[in-house]
Amino acid sequence: LRFQGLERRVQLKLLQEEAEGTVKELVRQVEEKMKSFDVEDAENSFKEVEKVSAEHSIPMGHDLRLLKARIQELADLLQRASAEKVKIASCLGAGDVLEARTALIEAKKCLQQAGKQLDEELICFEEQVVEAEKKQKLGKSKMKEAEMNVEAGLLEEARCALEEARRAFEEAKQDKSEIISELQEKIMNEEIRRETEKRAAEEAAARKKAEE
Repeated sequence: LRFQGLERRVQLKLLQEEAEGTVKELVRQVEEKMKSFDVEDAENSFKEVEKVSAEHSIPMGHDLRLLKARIQELADLLQRASAEKVKIASCLGAGDVLEARTALIEAKKCLQQAGKQLDEELICFEEQVVEAEKKQKLGKSKMKEAEMNVEAGLLEEARCALEEARRAFEEAKQDKSEIISELQEKIMNEEIRRETEKRAAEEAAARKKAEE
């Protein structure tokens, strides 16, 4: 009977050692999956760690609790980066260049904290944001140029600058139709005023000639 008890304890000890070995192997797998940013698989492997530990009364030490926290942090960072990517696309589509830039900065920060390099999608978004910023800057510059030309009476130049501004804002997905319409109206009013003055001067000249 004593021998059977000893045998039982030996078996339990062997099972315990085997379970501890399994936990170590699973932890190694979790670490590998985290390195390749495969969070879902890392979470599943860690659930196995918890299951084996519970079945064999292996205590969840500080290192395992820390590993669990790291998996959660990585999952949160990658999730936030994905959410910011969605926001970038939405802001670019709505012509909100400043918000797109803010979301891009946040997405890059999340990936940096996660220790992950910028992926192709985010690099592409960054190029789109830079391009939209250029178009917005060009649009504002051409708008200012058009206004100055109107004030200087250079109507043809004003019209050309305004068309360039309209095209730039359109490419940046920004609706500036109201302000563009106002400036177009200014140009037309100035043309009408000039035409009226010219006609009045011609009529006055014709009357003067007739009187002579």
